[in-house]
Amino acid sequence: LLNRHYGVAFDFRENMTFLEMYHRMRKNEVQRMLSAIDIPRDWENFWMLHLYGTPGAFYNSLANDVVISAAFLQKPFFDADAPAAFNFGSFAAVVGHELTHGFDVNGAKRDAFGNSHNWWSEESRQ
Repeated sequence: LLNRHYGVAFDFRENMTFLEMYHRMRKNEVQRMLSAIDIPRDWENFWMLHLYGTPGAFYNSLANDVVISAAFLQKPFFDADAPAAFNFGSFAAVVGHELTHGFDVNGAKRDAFGNSHNWWSEESRQ
């Protein structure tokens, strides 16, 4: 799946350190991004692989979306033995927090399509 998405063959060796693997993946990601310059983004099939092994989330104003790492699917954010309401509530809190960034001072700098355009009224800016 990674080879198909990135269009490159990942050459990982069993004895590679985490830092070596991370460096190789970041290098491939930069090459992929550079090759996409001047190519319109396919918003219908766009997805991002969050490579970090620690829980993290962020609001991406260029795509007007929230990115959450799969590492959130572990305690204390997710517990397979906990009631479903706990897991949904935990996830919703993270998503809700990140969504607010689309409406803060930085989120106001980009419109719904990621274009650089401040959509706040003069009254809202004050």
